[in-house]
Amino acid sequence: MKTNAMMLCLAGPISIILLGGDGTVLSQKKTGSIPTAVMACKQNPDNEAEYFCNVTAQCPPVGCPQYKWSVSGGKITGETTLPNVRIDVHQVAAGTLKVICKVTWPKSPPLESILLTKMINLR
Repeated sequence: MKTNAMMLCLAGPISIILLGGDGTVLSQKKTGSIPTAVMACKQNPDNEAEYFCNVTAQCPPVGCPQYKWSVSGGKITGETTLPNVRIDVHQVAAGTLKVICKVTWPKSPPLESILLTKMINLR
């Protein structure tokens, strides 16, 4: 007997459901919640050589995330372990700047982390 199966993942506490071709549930597993994070960067309207970047991340009941920022050029001003940074690009040649933030939830079993990347075109 041939069965067409598909997997469906839903947000929130994650459920993985395997359905048969006729729509019957073949298998179901709850995996807990998977934290999420989003990065945004924008140029400082008062200083063209400076960008503001921030990460908005879920703070699950077991503990808040940790942040680690890096850039391919320029200089991060301030603390690289906070959810927001300023990036000074005044000595960077035109091209593409890569901004990276690793977000880790150390108390979320198992250890969860997301690597966020944003490309900024410098002129």
